Amino acid sequence: MAVGKVHTVGNFHNKITKADSTGKGTVLLTGTKNKKIKSIRVPETINIKGTKFRVAGIGKAAFKGCKLASRAVIGKNVTTIGNNAFEACKKLKNIEVKTTSLKKIGKKAFKDIHKKARFTVPQKQLKKYKKLFKSAKALTKSMKIG
Repeated sequence: MAVGKVHTVGNFHNKITKADSTGKGTVLLTGTKNKKIKSIRVPETINIKGTKFRVAGIGKAAFKGCKLASRAVIGKNVTTIGNNAFEACKKLKNIEVKTTSLKKIGKKAFKDIHKKARFTVPQKQLKKYKKLFKSAKALTKSMKIG
């Protein structure tokens, strides 16, 4: 599998970021082919031509403008969320973060989502993630994280 190549699996475009000879690798979810999806579920892993890849990141503007999406689940292997990833998802109100290894949230990643959005994060990461979301300016005063 060639690093940098984009493959569409289900509704999502995935760019291979790492691939090795043992059949393991990672991908960056770069976008969706359906902007009218109502629920966004970033998987933990995907299969490309029989090879299993961990979904390690959500790319820049990956879900920007998915105006009908009201819920998002971010898989366990995601370590980065790119700039503007969920921007202008106006109905996005429930965001479940399953990963315990989130390291970076890009600028404006959650800009213009529902003003009363609620983020559910792993309890042991709550303090760390609150800081991470605040430093990325991902939360407004009316949003909740817990």
